[in-house]
Amino acid sequence: MKFRPVYYMISGWPSLEKTREMVRRYVEHGVTALQFDMPGADPSRESAFIQQGMRHARALYGEDYDVFMDALRGIRCEFPELEIHLVVYPDVVERIGLERFGDFCQEIGIYSVLPGDKDKMKYLSNRGMAAFIGYDTSDAAIELARASDKHIVFVSNANGRTQPREGLVTWAERIGYIRAHGVTAPIFGVTGIKTPEELQQVRDAGADGAYIGSIMMQLWDNEPELWKLLDAFQAVAK
Repeated sequence: MKFRPVYYMISGWPSLEKTREMVRRYVEHGVTALQFDMPGADPSRESAFIQQGMRHARALYGEDYDVFMDALRGIRCEFPELEIHLVVYPDVVERIGLERFGDFCQEIGIYSVLPGDKDKMKYLSNRGMAAFIGYDTSDAAIELARASDKHIVFVSNANGRTQPREGLVTWAERIGYIRAHGVTAPIFGVTGIKTPEELQQVRDAGADGAYIGSIMMQLWDNEPELWKLLDAFQAVAK
């Protein structure tokens, strides 16, 4: 598959109807992959924008995650070829139930899941959904990723909390090292990619894709700038 950006959306912000509408419009602009987040109870690690969006969605729909799962089922039905990714807080998975959550992901063909918890990540990884290599590029993470040749491997950018391994600072250095150590699965860059130039760096480093965060959602009320930026990101993928 060719290199593709994956754009983030908070399910239910400002409404589930708006989420579905924006999926349609992104697809019209050539988007082939989206990442959704079902709102967690305590998104304190997120930006103020994401915190506000999640709290708004929970105020509208409560903690009945069947509502959010059904919304994603509807998106899958309408867009059978869309690559769907999920990122969720551990409390969301616990509320749904880990096994039931895994069943749901396989039911609608989730491409990858980032659950924010090592044990949950290992469980989902064993079900073919994801592996994660942090900014420190640890041997243990590479070993887990090497065991997977069919699903995504997240490779984290600098996050202000983890120090890089010596000599493995740039995207090209880290991805090259990971490939040299036997990881054959698709690699996606994650964390802090905000410009087309940064996205180009990830592509040039040999990644298969990368995640674009809430910077796009912050432009939903300024559509000329939204579509201008989206088209610029999409141009990197061509």
